Amino acid sequence: MGARVFFRKELAEIFKTAKIYIIPLLFLLFGFASPVLTKLLPDILAGLGELEIVLPEMSWEDAFDQFFKNLNQIGIIAVILVFMGTVAEEKHRGTAVMILSKPVSRVAFVLAKFGAAALLVLFSLIPAYLACFLYTKVLFGAVSFALSLQATLLFAVYVLYVLGFTIGASAVMKTQIAAGGVSVGLLIFTSLFPALWQELAVFSPGSLTGYQISLLTGSISLAEAFPAVLSALALTVFFLSTGIFLFKRQEV
Repeated sequence: MGARVFFRKELAEIFKTAKIYIIPLLFLLFGFASPVLTKLLPDILAGLGELEIVLPEMSWEDAFDQFFKNLNQIGIIAVILVFMGTVAEEKHRGTAVMILSKPVSRVAFVLAKFGAAALLVLFSLIPAYLACFLYTKVLFGAVSFALSLQATLLFAVYVLYVLGFTIGASAVMKTQIAAGGVSVGLLIFTSLFPALWQELAVFSPGSLTGYQISLLTGSISLAEAFPAVLSALALTVFFLSTGIFLFKRQEV
């Protein structure tokens, strides 16, 4: 079974499971809900009674900021939970043995799973972005297509990085719970790294989450995010390569 055939098989498997609904619907929900919640936030706070909270006028930047906060928090956790068993669960159930007994390499086995997962997540991001863009334009009247798209591309790089270490961990660990634990640990470390080592923050994939809102407000240019983008892509390859390297030395 060639890598291309196995990749198509992985895509077909996704369409047979709840994965095909969870990530697309969750991302789409954020796309619709974020602009609405941002628009209603002043009214919600005003209705809290004795609490007097004065907010500046909400803008399209605030709507997309909420969109990315939802994606970077709940969305990323959902990605880890959905894909942490991608390889580990097949090893645990014994199905990996049957698959690998056919003419398919372990490299193709892992890369096909990563490719199918990446395709699902990235294609889920497209309608979510369009929903957020259109609702934001309707509710706030103005929105920058260029800046919002650039910020979305930074999230796309970040989620590929998360998929890289999630599937890499799944290839190494024996159970999906262990793989999930390692993945969440790496996510926390990624989030804390820019604050702990500020001199290296420009190269940290964790900086991509902050760069998204900075791009929206014009605080930085897309070129200034390139070091973190290149680092995230390089680390994605590193985590996948390490996972494959250790997976090839395991008995399944």
